[in-house]
Amino acid sequence: MKNQEIWPVFRSNACRTGFLPVRSRSSAPCVEYKVKVGDYLYSSPVVSKSIYFLSYSKDQSRICALDRVTGAVCWTYDLNLLPPYPWYSVAVHQSNIYVSDYGRFFALDAFSGKLLRQNNQSEKWFALTSAVCDDQAVYVGSNYMSLHAFSLSSLEEKWSFNTKSNITADISVSDNGIVVVSQKPGVSFVNCVDKMSGEPLWTSEFLNASIRACPVISGDIVYIVSVRFREPQKYNLYALNVQNGVLIWKKEFEPAEHNFNSRSRNNKSLLGSSPSIAGNEIYIGLPDGHLYSLNINNQEINWSFLSSGFIESSPAVTNDALYFGSMDGTLHTLDRHTGSERWNFKASSSICASPAVTSESVFFGSIDGWFHALSL
Repeated sequence: MKNQEIWPVFRSNACRTGFLPVRSRSSAPCVEYKVKVGDYLYSSPVVSKSIYFLSYSKDQSRICALDRVTGAVCWTYDLNLLPPYPWYSVAVHQSNIYVSDYGRFFALDAFSGKLLRQNNQSEKWFALTSAVCDDQAVYVGSNYMSLHAFSLSSLEEKWSFNTKSNITADISVSDNGIVVVSQKPGVSFVNCVDKMSGEPLWTSEFLNASIRACPVISGDIVYIVSVRFREPQKYNLYALNVQNGVLIWKKEFEPAEHNFNSRSRNNKSLLGSSPSIAGNEIYIGLPDGHLYSLNINNQEINWSFLSSGFIESSPAVTNDALYFGSMDGTLHTLDRHTGSERWNFKASSSICASPAVTSESVFFGSIDGWFHALSL
């Protein structure tokens, strides 16, 4: 299998750009399969030899592994998790799957689902972020206001970093460090931590702002999306120097009025999507249903697309297209360069998780527990 044909972590890579360098067909897709995997599906899938994601029922949570071609269940692994269920994704590195539940962080064999090793934490500990791996370690943020680095081979804890406030977004990893976001009443913090030692490199504060979208790293810049606490809500896209946290530029968005009647968990809590990056373009979806393409060099809007519902799903981007879901249950596919819609697909319920794409397929779940694979 070619490396470009996998999507092994949330948002495709450790920097969380949401980009895979493949071309997509512009014709309408065929449904490869549709599988009922539980009562709820909030988790974004990851794709390797199989497809892996978390699914939930009223009294059960588990990891599901599906055959990527047929959709047949390869194996499942029960988790010790209770509602409200987390939204994080598993991480695949080589032949291991990394994930957590209450009191432990552990690794499973990707082919069999067999437990390989685990690191035991306190009884009430659990992860708040998707795990992410590099060749040195696997990293994850927890409900104990801490960022952890575990050895890939043994899962022995190498270090932990105290964020001193609640972690509110997925983490991003680059050669320059690990970016982790935390928040306390009235202020959000963007922290950059050294990968080897866990020592803090810098911290930037954002007053009267909530940051719940995943930071995205591209080159020497980390991109952050915040929403203002006060009314009227405004969304800001920040570009920070990843080496020192200094602000490079800021772009403000003011959501338009809408008349959506989406089946959201709580429409007032919608904070929009995490940004995606490909080349000199950055893509961001807002709760008012608009998805924007922005020129990174001059911060001018290239185009905007009005979807059929609120957007929480972060775009998955290829060389020529992008894919995202809306809360009315529509998966939209746009031409990446013009913003024109190529096609859309109507699912049976809201799509809030980010899709995963390969050169052959797009994979996504709807919150009513159905998993979909569309052939491209």
